Amino acid sequence: MNTRRFQALSLFILRLVVGVYFLNFGLSAIWTPGWSLAAFIAGAQTFTGFYHGLAASSFLPLLAVVFKFGCLVIGALLIAGIFSRIASLIGMLCMLFLYFPVLAFPYVCGTGAGGVLCGSSSPYLVNNYLLVAAALFMLFTFNAGKRFSLGGMFHFF
Repeated sequence: MNTRRFQALSLFILRLVVGVYFLNFGLSAIWTPGWSLAAFIAGAQTFTGFYHGLAASSFLPLLAVVFKFGCLVIGALLIAGIFSRIASLIGMLCMLFLYFPVLAFPYVCGTGAGGVLCGSSSPYLVNNYLLVAAALFMLFTFNAGKRFSLGGMFHFF
């Protein structure tokens, strides 16, 4: 197998995996009765003014619905390979939006009912949100929707 085809296949696999991640994230956020964006961002340790102001705003319920269904749509677009650069860019912003509330430098902590929870098992600086954002950056940079996709079959996407 030549190098270019192997690179295209690698990007295709990465696009599918990240697409399934977003699809699963969106579906679980929609179907989980207790899932709340407000609870997630209420204990923010980084950019506290922004996140706490957002948690207290009347705009938050609309943002939560847009976020849930947006993740679902991003996953579907990445899997299909349609508008993958736009989906990658918006997905990257979503992942960074989720990364910063749980960042309590140098730890990346979990969230609980009492806010951000840091323990000795908390990772340093990197968690799955940052890793997915980096993968989306690669998909965006290399225009991963060009090959092995519906977007590559039809040139108008």
